[in-house]
Order: sequence, then structure tokens, then C-alpha cells
Amino acid sequence: MKIGPYTILERIARGGWADVYKARRGPRGPVVCLKQVRSEFSQSVDFVALFLREIEIAERLRHPNVVPVYEHGEDQGYYYVMELVEGADLNHILSGAAPLEPALVAYLARELARALVYIHHRDPTTGGKALVHADISPHNVLVSQNGEVKLSDFGIARALSESGAETVPTTFRGKRLYASPEQWEGATISSRSDLFSLGIVLWRALLRTHPYAEDLPRDSSLRMDEWVRLGVLKNRRRTRDDLGHALPHAPAPLLDAVDALLQPVASRMQTAEELLARVGPLAAPDGAAALAELVVQAGRNS
Repeated sequence: MKIGPYTILERIARGGWADVYKARRGPRGPVVCLKQVRSEFSQSVDFVALFLREIEIAERLRHPNVVPVYEHGEDQGYYYVMELVEGADLNHILSGAAPLEPALVAYLARELARALVYIHHRDPTTGGKALVHADISPHNVLVSQNGEVKLSDFGIARALSESGAETVPTTFRGKRLYASPEQWEGATISSRSDLFSLGIVLWRALLRTHPYAEDLPRDSSLRMDEWVRLGVLKNRRRTRDDLGHALPHAPAPLLDAVDALLQPVASRMQTAEELLARVGPLAAPDGAAALAELVVQAGRNS
């Protein structure tokens, strides 16, 4: 099977709006990850316009903590090609591991904060635009066999306004369990929406639970209005369990940082730079080696 100039080697995953393949360009080209948009989305004029605009921006992203997008094209649907990270996604790691040590969670937070600092504040002198990822979740955090942490999947990222506005209107397309309240409400989103989603990711890494998911329905096919009607948005505003009570020996600055990420947008932590400053000193010095071992364990559990 071929898609454009790429020979498909195997399918890696099937998501809600795209299929993911391991592929090679030409007989001697490097093996890459190819993500093809499903036909129903490729037939949507609005989706295609947004997809092409944002993927063209994503192709200019180059950072150690961001999976690079190399190119995009169209063949039986739109597709884009990115680096193949040999390892495991964070969702796979967390599904089979005990809660991570706080210092290792701080290491994860530091690496992801570095990625968000970069995408939220691209340098306009290089032609780059600031982005909101809009789909931060453990599924989109890849950990290499060497323990490198990389943020992936910019297919639904949104560019911040060229005029300098800090918010952009959105149509919800991210993962429901990790979305911010403003995404649920269909309101404008900002870089602080990514921070809220990262807060849920870090909470899960610390406790292996979800801060708001006690009563969430598991049927991912439900429409957004059905989820809201079932009280999900209300749950997302309710009082969470106290992290300090659950983790009495964890560093208070780390727990305070996670709590600050999960506040309503007006009182939420404002920037990824602030998160980086808070968690950086707490990060495990051997974090990469510890994550590499978890990748090995995840492979054994596959």
C-alpha cells in the first residue's frame, strides 16, 4: 500500500479522525510516521482549510521536545508526515505503571513546559506563529527509548492571531477527558487551555487517577451537548481531591503548581514559563534514564 510517495509498512494506530502508519519514502529513505486524515474529514471544506493552515505552521516547528512535522500532501485524503519516535506514548506508560515518583513527574512537567514555551511564543522574526496545541493528553506525549519527552500531534493545533490576540475561537476536537472548561463551553481558547490539560496529565502521572472523572461516561461517541447535559462540565468545575492529602510527602511546590494549572482560566497559571520556573528545580536528574526504563516495561506489557 502506498500513500503519496510513501510505502506503508504497518498501521500503528487508529484514532478518532485519522489513521497512523509507519512508512518509508523510497527504498532507502528513513522510516517515518504518517498520519492520514479520515475521508469524512477530508471532505469538509472548513476542516481542510484549518488543517492545511495549521500543518503548514507546524512544519516550521523545530525543538528537542516537539516531534517535527516534515511535510503534508493529499492521496486518498490529506496526510502529514512526522518523525517516528521509537518508544511509547505516555498513556501506554501510565496504564501499566504505578504512580510516578514526584521528581519524575516534575521532570516530565519540565520537558513539556519547554515544549509549550516554544510553541506558545514562536519568534515572529523567523516567520513562526504562536500556537495553541489544543489536544494535550498522555496519548500525544511520546517518550523515546532514550527517555526523551516529545509533544506530538499538531493536526488540530490553532495559530494565535497575527494581530497579537491571546485567544482564538475553537470548535472542540480534542480528547474530552483532558479538555479545559473553556473548550467544553465552546469559548475562545488560549495558551492557558494547554496548561489546564497538562495539569490533568500531571495529576494522572502522580496518582493514576483523573481529577474530575469519577462520574464521566466512558462512551466517547457521545456528542458534546450530550456530555454537557450529563453534567461533565459541572463536574469539571467541582472541588477536586486535595493533592497534598493524597501525597503528603511530595514537594509542596510541585503540588501547588499542578493545582495552579487546574484553576478557572482567570486565576489559572498564566504561562508555561512560570511552570518551567516552578518545576525545573524539582526535576529528577536521572529522569531520562527512569523514563527509558518505563518504556522498556511498557514494551514488555504490550
